[in-house]
Amino acid sequence: MLKYLKNMALAAGIIMACYNANATHIQGMNITYKHVGGDTFEVHLDFFRYCGGTAFNNGNCTNAAGIGTTAYYYARCEDNGFQTNNRPALADTIKEATPICDSLNSTQNSCVVGSCGLLGIQWGVYTDTIVMDSNLFGNIECDNWIFVYASGGRNTGVNYVSQPSIVAYAQLDIEEAQNNTSVQFNSNKPIPFFCDGQDVTYNWSAYDPNGDSLYWELDTAWSQYTSGNFSSVTYAGSYSGVQPMPGTTTIDNATGQLNFTATIPTGLNFANYAIAVTVREYDIETGEFRGSVHRDIQFIVLDSCDNNPPEDSGGIQNFVGSGAQLDSTTIVVCTGQDFEFDL
Repeated sequence: MLKYLKNMALAAGIIMACYNANATHIQGMNITYKHVGGDTFEVHLDFFRYCGGTAFNNGNCTNAAGIGTTAYYYARCEDNGFQTNNRPALADTIKEATPICDSLNSTQNSCVVGSCGLLGIQWGVYTDTIVMDSNLFGNIECDNWIFVYASGGRNTGVNYVSQPSIVAYAQLDIEEAQNNTSVQFNSNKPIPFFCDGQDVTYNWSAYDPNGDSLYWELDTAWSQYTSGNFSSVTYAGSYSGVQPMPGTTTIDNATGQLNFTATIPTGLNFANYAIAVTVREYDIETGEFRGSVHRDIQFIVLDSCDNNPPEDSGGIQNFVGSGAQLDSTTIVVCTGQDFEFDL
């Protein structure tokens, strides 16, 4: 049954074995899971890396570590501290995810042309299938699980000190939700760029396949997870997990939308901030906790734009799915309907 753990002789304090353990190129990570059927879950690890380029080094060409073909995570029983060995997740897809103009990506993106290109971002998706049955869990009771994905180190950032490691995690309450699928993130450009001085409303492009009630919070950016305990990055100055950028950063607990003014501190020509968020799932009828996902990514603020939208943008285009498009800026859909469009 799902709620039992095999008696494993493991040190409870094992930390995730990282690939590229000393590389300072990480721009974000998260780990999610999908219920496939029966006792089987598919675990997905998302890894975002800086390809190098000129933006972060005062116009000088900069190399960055490559992306691996394997990532590692483990499942830990939060009830008693037993955990699996590090499990390999193999690269499912590795794709370019730079949020610059499409017309520039093929000729100026550092992921494509190398270290003298514009700032480039690459996205690795790693997948593992874990069967959470009696062969894995055995005879020790366990209701609450945490899947931990960790690596090091981060790019240098404005709101934290040095280049610490990064930890992402997902939780699953098996007793309450044996068939649960975690919150899924659906953005095709997960590391956002903003203009200095821009007033921003940012949405995580997330959804819950089970229709659970979600609760969002800004959270601490973690650098280590050992024996069930998290260690925080060292925040610089007055920054913190709940105030990760200059000025006021607010989050809508129901939708996850962030509101802030993108700002480059005096003396810098760009800024990148570690932004961590945790979204928790609750059964919509009983209110029981079902699981959570902790995501940690960088927001990047640049000064090379004028904050004016294109005059000839055309608005919403190529709308497909359930619902209706009313005009170039308005669509109408109902809860639970799927849709997408270009803007």
